[in-house]
Amino acid sequence: MTGQEIGGFIVLTAFVNPPIPVRMFDWIAWFDKYGEDGPSAHGRTEQAAIERLMRSQGMTADGKCVDCHRKPSDVLGCSVGGCPIGEDA
Repeated sequence: MTGQEIGGFIVLTAFVNPPIPVRMFDWIAWFDKYGEDGPSAHGRTEQAAIERLMRSQGMTADGKCVDCHRKPSDVLGCSVGGCPIGEDA
């Protein structure tokens, strides 16, 4: 298991390599804050799993909001209605 900070979140990853012929589920990524029962995503590579996890939560691969392009730590009141990471202004 490895971890890295992305956009104010600690994202953990693990190589699971399930015994199936497809390789698109080899890696799993999840947020440390929520544990393995929280949001997670699989990918063919570690980076693909992280990108899929971030996208599923409304963020880019570098942890910025897909709507307002700010990091969660920068959001005091999101100016974009329905921003998934900040409070609407």
